[in-house]
Amino acid sequence: MKNFGKIIGGLFLAIIALLFIGYLSDDETKTASSPENKKAQSASLTPSDANDAESIKLKEERIASAKKQIIALKKSFHHDKDEMSGRGWYDHKVWGKGYPEKNALTCTVFDSGHIMLRSFYTGDDWLFHESVSVKVGEERIDSDAIPSYDDSNRRDNSGGTVWESITYDSDEENGIIALIAQNVEKKILVRLNGDQYYKDITLTKIEKQAIADAYRLSNLIKTANGEDI
Repeated sequence: MKNFGKIIGGLFLAIIALLFIGYLSDDETKTASSPENKKAQSASLTPSDANDAESIKLKEERIASAKKQIIALKKSFHHDKDEMSGRGWYDHKVWGKGYPEKNALTCTVFDSGHIMLRSFYTGDDWLFHESVSVKVGEERIDSDAIPSYDDSNRRDNSGGTVWESITYDSDEENGIIALIAQNVEKKILVRLNGDQYYKDITLTKIEKQAIADAYRLSNLIKTANGEDI
């Protein structure tokens, strides 16, 4: 009987000990999840973590804003797509589709946001132009020369009328687009540089605004795609 009593007593003490340990564990859990402790954990976030979270939030807001602006701006453009490659592009409605029926400086925006400058000449005799120069006030930018044998330099003729078109795709031309887009209210002179002669064009306000719209669309698409502009 004495041994039995000792066994019962030992079990009783063990149960008491387990209950006490459980109480301590539960109390620690409550303490860890308490508002005060959560506040302390939040305060332990480094400035770098906070800055990263804020940067992500701002980027998401920029992307959402860009997508909203694109929807409105696209109404001013024709959109075409190459069925084979799936590549799409935008041309401003001011210039229409295909070749403009006049001497012009235009640009095309692709679905990726990439933008390219284009020059057009039409007349009754060849100019053989290979580059353009753009002047705003005292600032002038010259494009790269695109030789006649380059695929980006195209020519055609029909019924006594000739057409020339060049597509430019370098940083210099992007500088020309930006220069025009940032100076819509100023006089902008464009010179198509031929091998012997040249043709000057003074951009109309509508043409300048069309280039500004294309430049803006390009940047908005890049922003919507998550690129840093």
